[in-house]
Amino acid sequence: MTVVHASQNVPFFRLMARKSAFGTNLSRRSAKRLAVLGAVCTLWAAIFAILSGPLTIVPLELAELSLQDAVVRHGTKTSTPENYVFLALDEASLDLSQLDPEEIAADPALALMAQEFPWSRAVYAAAVEKVLGAGAKTVVLDAHFPLAGEGDEVLRDILRRYPGRVVIASLYMDSEMSVAPDAVLYHPPADTIVAPGDEANASVGYANFWPEADKVVRAAHYRMTDADLLGRPGLGGEVRSSLGAIALRQAGLKQDFPAAGLMRFCQPDSFPVVPLWQLFVPDLWKANLKDGQIFRDKIVLAGPLAARFRDFFRTPVGTLPGPEIHLHAMAAAQVGAFYRRATSGFVMATCFALGAVAFGVSAWMRRPLAALAVLALALAAFMGAAFLVYDFADFLPGLLYPAATLVMAGLTCFAYDFALERREKTRVRRSLERYVSRDVVRELLDHESDVLERLGGSRQDVAVLFSDLRGFTAITEHAEPAQLVADLNEYLGAMVEIVFRNRGTLDKFIGDAVMAVWGTVDSVGPREDAARSVRTAVEMLGAVRRMRERWAQRGAPDLRLGIGLNAGPAIFGNIGSDLKMEPTVIGDTVNLASRLESLTKRYGVELLASETVAALASGEFAFRTLDTVRVVGRSTPVTIYAVPLDPDGAACRPRWLEKHEEAWAHYRARRFDRAVDLFSSIADELPRDKALLAMIDRCRGFQASPPPDEWEPVMVMESK
Repeated sequence: MTVVHASQNVPFFRLMARKSAFGTNLSRRSAKRLAVLGAVCTLWAAIFAILSGPLTIVPLELAELSLQDAVVRHGTKTSTPENYVFLALDEASLDLSQLDPEEIAADPALALMAQEFPWSRAVYAAAVEKVLGAGAKTVVLDAHFPLAGEGDEVLRDILRRYPGRVVIASLYMDSEMSVAPDAVLYHPPADTIVAPGDEANASVGYANFWPEADKVVRAAHYRMTDADLLGRPGLGGEVRSSLGAIALRQAGLKQDFPAAGLMRFCQPDSFPVVPLWQLFVPDLWKANLKDGQIFRDKIVLAGPLAARFRDFFRTPVGTLPGPEIHLHAMAAAQVGAFYRRATSGFVMATCFALGAVAFGVSAWMRRPLAALAVLALALAAFMGAAFLVYDFADFLPGLLYPAATLVMAGLTCFAYDFALERREKTRVRRSLERYVSRDVVRELLDHESDVLERLGGSRQDVAVLFSDLRGFTAITEHAEPAQLVADLNEYLGAMVEIVFRNRGTLDKFIGDAVMAVWGTVDSVGPREDAARSVRTAVEMLGAVRRMRERWAQRGAPDLRLGIGLNAGPAIFGNIGSDLKMEPTVIGDTVNLASRLESLTKRYGVELLASETVAALASGEFAFRTLDTVRVVGRSTPVTIYAVPLDPDGAACRPRWLEKHEEAWAHYRARRFDRAVDLFSSIADELPRDKALLAMIDRCRGFQASPPPDEWEPVMVMESK
């Protein structure tokens, strides 16, 4: 018989080397791949660099501000100075619900506070006098009095009594309220409080904050001109200062200020808060406020805290009342706690730098999960570096655009690599599937290192199938070559399809013979491997039957198939020479499967299975005992079985099977009379069954001439 191997002329290891080429450093660093990855990273860096500078998209800008706020919120805070007190107009000061009427009537200021808000300005005058009398350096009134009102003269007298120690608020109004486009609406206090020319007695500072586009206050503006507000700072104009700047000057704590600065906030709620009403309750003044000692040498800022004033602003550290933001601004100015944002050029450069990082990670990291982990670490390192430079260098780099460059460039490169690898795997898979089983290919591509280790030699439980077309060799001597090749290809194509469908590995073709294996590279356990081999054999017999019917229409010979099945341990490995190697299984399990295929002709059946296969697959298939034999080259006998088939060629469990197996039990127990009776009783259901007739003759022979006492029910095969 001519031996033709499926993998002839293509050594398996050479194919494997071709297969694994996509995973080598050389392939991953190929010039074309590196050029594509470099272009991808450069493109993403350019996109986000443009978005960070010349072209802005509002949602992205807002996201950038939110990320920066996270750094400010969780970064190092400014230490809260001890020389500030927040004198709060809280709800308790507005409703005086904690005081009895007698206590309210006992103090003129409380009596005025008990009236409907807005209060008489005499209340503020009383508070200023009380606090300054206790030794405060400066009092800041974060309250705007643009119109004349009750008690103005009292407040004016107090301001004159304490010249240079009180700051009162003015306000810039929204530009939308201005009739003229180039006009600025500035509202100083009423003349009845601070008359023109009286600024030496009472300083006036604006109480405004200017939030950014997302309505978040991040910067303090310590001086301002009308031209600044109109967006034309070069025009000059009167310079006005903020409440906080004037208070720091009056207290002698700071003289030079930046025009504006991004504040490092203190810890929220870290400034001491004193409810305004407690100033006028003697017991509380003595107990809580320690006779006013809490105000000594302090800057006291009086302002609204109650929710009804709606004087709250969003900041990076949370929503804060306006007076507290003034305190944060003064604290930042006092210690110089400001930070700088990165310029547009710096952000652009950072985008390209992180694009280069993405290129390096994707170009030289072989494993996708490892590359993703390194990319995540790089992103975390960038964010960590942002915290460090914010904490120690008062610098906040751009965050969103460089981080987006790193992520998008990295993910795009990984997607490109994934597509490239899938394309290479598909190409190699198609190439390998011409020579080896699809299961071997899949296992090689998915678990290369494990399979390579096993190909070096491993002992595994396998199920083996040998099939052969009976008499095909004789037909080749007279058949037309073209028709013969067409028929053989049709037959082998059908057989291979069935093997693959049942997840078997096509080990080799040997002429018209097929060797298939289960359990080498794709196994769910010996039982399922054995069941798959039986299922494959039954389907192969059905396919040959259908082909035989088609071939008979053109006068082709009546071909029959013989199949042998066995299961057990075998050696799996890449076997051959340096010039030619192929993965296969060897050992007694394989040899016995081949012997069983040869015995199908002797027993007149198309399928023989060993006792191991029968035991493993008995849950799905019925098996009919045919004999116990000792094959050539094997000392241990083996019981062989057939799989009963119905007229349509499907596996079945016939009614006569129980009697048949009972007859075999009597035969092994030397009860030959009973065995003959049972075998004969099913002869009508198995007409011309060669194995059954042989057993009847054997039993009758032993009836006539009983075997010796040491007899074993084993048939010894003299030839292969």
